Amino acid sequence: MQYPGVDARWRVWLLAVFFLLLLSFPSLVKAQTEETMGEELPAIPRYEISVITVSPSPEAPYTLYGHTAVRVIDHIAGTDAVYNYGVFDFNDPNFTLNFIQGKPEYWVDKRSYGDFFYEYTYFNRGFGQQILNLTDAEAELIVAALEENILPENCRYLYNFIFDNCANRPMMLFESVLGKIELVPLKNNGTFREWIEECTKNNPWQIFGINLALGAGTDSYPDTLADRFLPVMVEETLRNGRWMDRGEKPLIVREEVLFTPDPLFQNATPKTWTDIVTPTALFSLLLLLHLVILVVSYRKNSFTVVKSVETLLLIVAGIAGCVIWYISLLSNHPFTFPNYNMLLLHPFHFITVWMIWKKDNGSQLVRRWTILLAGLILLCILITLLLRVQSLSVPIYLLAFLLLLCYSHRELAQNMRRLYKKAKA
Repeated sequence: MQYPGVDARWRVWLLAVFFLLLLSFPSLVKAQTEETMGEELPAIPRYEISVITVSPSPEAPYTLYGHTAVRVIDHIAGTDAVYNYGVFDFNDPNFTLNFIQGKPEYWVDKRSYGDFFYEYTYFNRGFGQQILNLTDAEAELIVAALEENILPENCRYLYNFIFDNCANRPMMLFESVLGKIELVPLKNNGTFREWIEECTKNNPWQIFGINLALGAGTDSYPDTLADRFLPVMVEETLRNGRWMDRGEKPLIVREEVLFTPDPLFQNATPKTWTDIVTPTALFSLLLLLHLVILVVSYRKNSFTVVKSVETLLLIVAGIAGCVIWYISLLSNHPFTFPNYNMLLLHPFHFITVWMIWKKDNGSQLVRRWTILLAGLILLCILITLLLRVQSLSVPIYLLAFLLLLCYSHRELAQNMRRLYKKAKA
């Protein structure tokens, strides 16, 4: 049974309630608006400044150490830019010569974050950012300093592998603008040489070359902000440090991973002969072969093969010595002097080559000369082992013993003959 009147009454009640709600809505909105206006909305800073740290990569010698850049997001202008202090022109005809002299010209440029992101993701380089803990006024000071750096008259600088590069240059800029940065000791409290070797541990020939070229100063410890020359050192400094002249507040507010590299792509790097024929393996083999050749030559009393082998070794040692002496004495590279490898590798080996093939190569002059150079090699071995004035790697010691054998076997053989004759007599 239906009751038409009931439906009509419900409709009336519903319309009445809806009408009352409609009348009260403006007052509710007004009250909510007044309440919201009474609260202070958080201000959005104009700039967000962060330091980007790019992971190392084996694609080139200079990518083994990673990279550092500064990112600036301008929320008002709607821009997102990266300031990069590691730009150089490898196609410059003078670049290699300038680099050997320790005077390579680098510069800072400004590019969009989109371009930066594309470049490093293309090469599968992982990177993240650490957002600096700055007030609006502090951020404006840093942006002004960065913009001043990219001016044509300011953007170029003489690159220094240790004290002025893409990693420590931004940190020095921050400190010059905002005051002293607290330095917390690094977890890996190693020497400069140990830090470099950690970066190049998978490149034995590069480690060998660096250890030949860099001298005793490389075995000191990085103590100052300028000493923290690697991106990973800067990253740790930012993570643990404070702005000492800004209320000792932390340097950063947070860290973010921006791109994680594909491990499959990273492991696809093909191996080369340098991964198998390491300096240690090569000089061990050469030392063994030289001993075998000497034994055979003295038994046969024929020294043409020995002379030929030693001539080749000493020519290579002389060429390497010219490079090391030039870098140590004339270049602007840091930590190249004093370098005790100069006692092993030097241009005087060329004089020895000339003396080897002289008819009177058994004269007193030749004998004294070979004793002198053998003494220099022995001196290098002893003072580095006993006094620890400079850390030499295993391949360098093997090279030293190889050269020592070249200079001393004749004198040793003559002394052994004298002893044999005396004993027989």
